[in-house]
Amino acid sequence: MTLKQLQPLVATIIAAPVDAGVVKQPIHALVNALEQESGVSSQADMNTSHGTYTEHGVAISPVQAARCSLEPLRTQVFMQGVAAAINDKVHGDKVVHILYAGTGPFATLLLPYLACHPELPVRVTLLDIHQENIEAVKKLVARWHIGHLISEYVVADATCWQPDAQSRFDIVISETMTALLRREPQVWIFKSLVRYLQAQGVLIPQVVSLRAWLERAKERVLIDEYFRLDKAAAQRLARDDITDIRGELVIPAQHQSDDHFTLTTDIQVYNHCVLSEGQSSLTVPFSVPPHATCLFAGAHVPFHYANPRQADFIFDFPHDKRLAAHTLPSINDCADLGLIYIKRAFAQCLWAKQNQQPRSLSPCDWQGELFLTQALGIPLDIWFAHLFNAPDLASFESRLLQCCPALLCPQQVMEMNRQLLAKLHRQNE
Repeated sequence: MTLKQLQPLVATIIAAPVDAGVVKQPIHALVNALEQESGVSSQADMNTSHGTYTEHGVAISPVQAARCSLEPLRTQVFMQGVAAAINDKVHGDKVVHILYAGTGPFATLLLPYLACHPELPVRVTLLDIHQENIEAVKKLVARWHIGHLISEYVVADATCWQPDAQSRFDIVISETMTALLRREPQVWIFKSLVRYLQAQGVLIPQVVSLRAWLERAKERVLIDEYFRLDKAAAQRLARDDITDIRGELVIPAQHQSDDHFTLTTDIQVYNHCVLSEGQSSLTVPFSVPPHATCLFAGAHVPFHYANPRQADFIFDFPHDKRLAAHTLPSINDCADLGLIYIKRAFAQCLWAKQNQQPRSLSPCDWQGELFLTQALGIPLDIWFAHLFNAPDLASFESRLLQCCPALLCPQQVMEMNRQLLAKLHRQNE
């Protein structure tokens, strides 16, 4: 693609409203051009392009990085933010120093814009952990004749790279993240590179906000913003102050038993350039069902940012007190309906939801559930749906009653109990 062909694409992407329908075609045309000029295809076999595991997270492969550029709004909003930040920093002939850490094979957020504005007084350091990416970026720089804007090419891990002692940057760009700041090393890259930022320098993205919610049908209740990655937080981390990456959430009084625990990501790339929920893979929400959290109003949920080579926030949910006995109720234990085995089946489900197994589990327990569903005339898929989705035993029995009104008749319940015990007895003989 010639510069004359590139310029209208870039101008459209940066000037257009944030609308996937508007920018999808120019974004894909841009990525197609970047692929042709760099020699790296986003459609290549993922098995032939490997990421790198670092001490602080995964540096995704060149092919994966290329595919990220295909997300229309993600690429558009980041390109808009980078362009706006550069324009705000350029004053006369004063040189603006930019560090782009984690360029991928295209340096998509910056190079196309620079190619359209080669007169800008900027000097750029391009850094990536993969040699293949830097070689691809060099081809793009040469193709668009913007070598005069490049100070240095660096192949290094951005979490531990150190520039020359005198080097300071006006803008540091790094989009090395996934939703909820999982897996990739965005946090640790900013922790390291913020040291080399000018006092009035800018990190891009400016803010990554992670929030926790109670979610139910058509409604959310905010628990809190549990982490905010911005310049100030990165500076605290650089001083080994870890207060930002550990803490405790308190579940609000509005909690309901069927609430999901939902986590969201919002990104302020730069000033008005923002990515909100659902606009890209970076802002997809993540929800944990109630049976996996055991939350209640006033519960305290400690959390910390762990880094077992794949970064993630770990939440320490309350333990289900109903599992404290480590044993199952007996087969003959009844709840409100008077039907045997119900309490035992529900308790087994609680253990399964926690990926645990009680000591008193019997080889006949599966047969017991099968016999019970046959007696009630409830298909197994309906049985398990009610069993796993009911927040408590009373709710489970209520759902069974809707499926089998005969449970309102004590004589019918007694007959079901007799048949169930007889079948279990024969099974054990």
